[in-house]
Amino acid sequence: MDSTGDPDDPERESPWGPRSEGSEKKRFAGDPPASPEFSEAGELPGPAETAPARLHPLGRIALFSLTAYPGGWIAFLLGSLAYALVLSALTPASFDVVLSAYSVGLVHAGMVGNYLNDLAWVCLFMRFVDRRPIKELGFSKQDGRDAALGAALSIASLLVFTGIYLGFGWIRLELLPVPWAAWALATLFTYPLIGFAEEVVFRGYLLRNFEEWRGRTVALLATSLLFWLVHLGQGNVHQPLGGASMLMTGATYAMFRYATGSLGFAIGFHAAYDWYVISFLSSPEEDFPVITSMEVNAPPWLVGSIGYTGVADLFLDLFWLGFAFIWYRRSLRRVASSQLPGR
Repeated sequence: MDSTGDPDDPERESPWGPRSEGSEKKRFAGDPPASPEFSEAGELPGPAETAPARLHPLGRIALFSLTAYPGGWIAFLLGSLAYALVLSALTPASFDVVLSAYSVGLVHAGMVGNYLNDLAWVCLFMRFVDRRPIKELGFSKQDGRDAALGAALSIASLLVFTGIYLGFGWIRLELLPVPWAAWALATLFTYPLIGFAEEVVFRGYLLRNFEEWRGRTVALLATSLLFWLVHLGQGNVHQPLGGASMLMTGATYAMFRYATGSLGFAIGFHAAYDWYVISFLSSPEEDFPVITSMEVNAPPWLVGSIGYTGVADLFLDLFWLGFAFIWYRRSLRRVASSQLPGR
């Protein structure tokens, strides 16, 4: 039997606290141990201190989905509208001309509104529904370092695969005129916002509540499935190859979260992946600034164009899924060994 124990055993340590009220709070591997004499507020617990009453985890998930997702569409429209109104006020062009001439900017403004909406809902739910501090989503002092490491490894792996594809003649890259100001804005703000918001929602809030409800395996599978669902409509995500890629990506990021004990690595990896693929392996028709346009010279079943997945593309997903799984299992063994008597 594996010494790490069953990740779904209700008696097993959970990184987000007890699955039933009144039990001892558990922590992630790598988190500093809590002093048993003090509460999280740093005060001596009173004799009648009890955990606050909370809605059932499944109820929280359902309520969050029914509010945050529709709210995202409203925020998208409001962000785009605000951008168009500001441009109309600053330029002599009519409102209709602004809508047609600045479509890329409108999309960006809408996306920013959507992701800020997601983060706002997470904060509201943690404060008033979950009744827990924001840091329990999975933030730590090492997040900056972990994010930089995740970004570096993500870009390094993509560079290797780009070199392989170029070597086999499967793709050709063409340098394009670059709107550097727009690209810099996307690099410094938009891509980090996307990575941060999606990880906070899926590997922070939803993963936490799914695990509290039914354990880690269900949490990993459920959040991966939801991650796939919200990306339907992009490329061939609705088809077997694209769906498999998105599901593996969601599972990989969840195991990054478990292995490191925080969101930093997954955020950096996610943001850097989006930045590289859209900046260098995209097309001028994208709503983001592109540096090199990619032309695919291989069959579409082998190598996918931007947003599409081919058989060869799945090898990168499989590599990172295997890497994350091994890393996760090793983190479980470290936790188990640290809890042995005399350690």
